[in-house]
Amino acid sequence: LELAEIALEFAPDDDGLLQAKASAHLAYGDLLASHGQSSQQQYIYAVEAGRDATQANPENARGYAYMAGGFVRQGPTEWGFAGEPAEIAREFAPDDHIVLYHAAETIRVLGNPELARDYLERAIEIKPDYVDAYLELSGIYRFNLGLPTQAVVIAEDALKYDECNAILLDRIAFYYIQSGAFPSAEENARKATKCDPDLIRAKAKLGHALFKQNNYQKAIEQLKLAVDQYGIATADNALYFGMLGLAYVYEDDSRCGTALPLFEEALDAANLDSAADLTAVEGLRLCRQVQINQPIETEEEAPAPDEP
Repeated sequence: LELAEIALEFAPDDDGLLQAKASAHLAYGDLLASHGQSSQQQYIYAVEAGRDATQANPENARGYAYMAGGFVRQGPTEWGFAGEPAEIAREFAPDDHIVLYHAAETIRVLGNPELARDYLERAIEIKPDYVDAYLELSGIYRFNLGLPTQAVVIAEDALKYDECNAILLDRIAFYYIQSGAFPSAEENARKATKCDPDLIRAKAKLGHALFKQNNYQKAIEQLKLAVDQYGIATADNALYFGMLGLAYVYEDDSRCGTALPLFEEALDAANLDSAADLTAVEGLRLCRQVQINQPIETEEEAPAPDEP
């Protein structure tokens, strides 16, 4: 971003530089999001820079594509704005792998995962080492088409091009958590934390995998790192607040005093009947048993999250 800004001082109407700036804003936003920081403004800037690129050159396909990507990442309220620039991008560059990628993510959120899959497969055919396309494609197989085995195969296939891609390893860990293969989830999440020590999601997944293997002491270490980095519970991360509380209680039921605030925070943030909600309710139930001097029952463990 710094270099793009410097270059634009000398050539403010260069559509290639504006396009590069849009790409950098998207990448920076994704980096901030992966580290648990606010990324929304970067995605807004990406849309603005992409629009500037297309105004400087109405045939700049990647400028339109990055606009679409910025709208998609801003969430459901902006998805409707992504369709037009994504389609225009494809009209100008139907065989550009980056254009196909952003068209695919746009079409996916707008409700056509099968066509999105076709675009991503074409992008991979054009550029076989395009890891982002594998990641998006695996998500379509897992979340839209309900084919978890194929999702894992696609994601693991991409590792041959980037074996220390923390985002990819974190996603694979999530797939294994969903399927109940917790040792494999632990292995991939641990690799992810080594490849990117700041990747908050990977710490949470590692803690989750350890929790599911009843290794509560080690789970507490990782979950506490994740919770501390998250700072406050939200609907997206509340599960790990509740899970940390459960790990405290399962490890030593005298730690309900430490766990109760975590259950309450998770419950306030969680969606009703979500994995996070059920985990927090279970934790509160166990601590009530402790308060009336009943032995706790740990058969009901925290369910897996629905999203990575």
